[in-house]
Amino acid sequence: MRPFSVRLGNPGLYVDYAKLGGRPVPTLLIVGEQDNPGGFGELRAAMPAAEFVVVPGARHGSVPDAAQFLAALRSFLQRHDQR
Repeated sequence: MRPFSVRLGNPGLYVDYAKLGGRPVPTLLIVGEQDNPGGFGELRAAMPAAEFVVVPGARHGSVPDAAQFLAALRSFLQRHDQR
């Protein structure tokens, strides 16, 4: 199977999903509802500890403008603050 990045039209970018799973780094994946969240199954399987947030009604370019994006990001950062 071709890497997800290539399927999305980024032929110069290769993401090796096998190298992502064992990382102990907190990870937040945010996608827009119009970005086909079901298409991220392979990435989610590779990173089972990652949090996955779907922003209702948003697509790739509009996700950061959504209130849900900021709320999810703030919550994630507060829960993982290492100060």
